[in-house]
Amino acid sequence: MSEAYDILKKDRNSDDLVLLDVRSPREYNSGHLSGSRQINFIDRNFKDQLAELAKDKKYIVYCQSGGRSEVTVKYMKDMGFREAHNIEGGLSEWQSENLPLETGK
Repeated sequence: MSEAYDILKKDRNSDDLVLLDVRSPREYNSGHLSGSRQINFIDRNFKDQLAELAKDKKYIVYCQSGGRSEVTVKYMKDMGFREAHNIEGGLSEWQSENLPLETGK
């Protein structure tokens, strides 16, 4: 599926790994990866919220189709994050592979 998916399979239970959902709260509540944190890409203070995250962690970033998360990964790399990966194809690709989602908050 993608490098991010391989990392997720390998490091899923690591304290060093953070799943970051950059979709809207409504999208997030309709289904997300278990244990993920949500920051809304279209919030006007999105970059400020990113800047508050620990830069020494490993991030797997996703959205619905991979576009917002790809931009987010670029932002994170420019901000000096150690490691950030995009789930290519986003949750659409994830669901096409019949991989699990969690609903609600």
